[in-house]
Order: sequence, then C-alpha cells, then structure tokens
Amino acid sequence: MGIYNSIGWRQFGAVDPGIDRVWLLCRAIGGISLNWPRYCDEDRDAIILQADAAKTVAEKYRSTKNSQR
Repeated sequence: MGIYNSIGWRQFGAVDPGIDRVWLLCRAIGGISLNWPRYCDEDRDAIILQADAAKTVAEKYRSTKNSQR
C-alpha cells in the first residue's frame, strides 16, 4: 500500500439527470460558469426541470427517458 493523491470525479455521470442540473442547465452559463462546456439546450433544460417536478417515480422515469432521445 502507498500514499496516493487521487480523487474520483463524477461530473455529468449521474443516473438521474436532475442531479447534474447545476452542470447542465443554460442558466448556469455565466462569467465563471458551472456549465463549463457552455452548451445550452433549452429543450433539454425543460425535460430536466419537468422530471424534477414529477410527483411519482413513473412520471420522473417518463421524463428522463425523453431526455435520452
């Protein structure tokens, strides 16, 4: 065993796209941007926000399934 300086980074990899919203939404683009690729897609934002507002797991599943198209 040794001493290592390492970190596991899981940005843009969440199973639930809503968890990654801070990195994905258009409104996160700014001077110092959390959406560092600065890729904006209003349709994708609407799907993520719709899934976040879902009241049931089935509704959330349908919304996130649409984001994969």
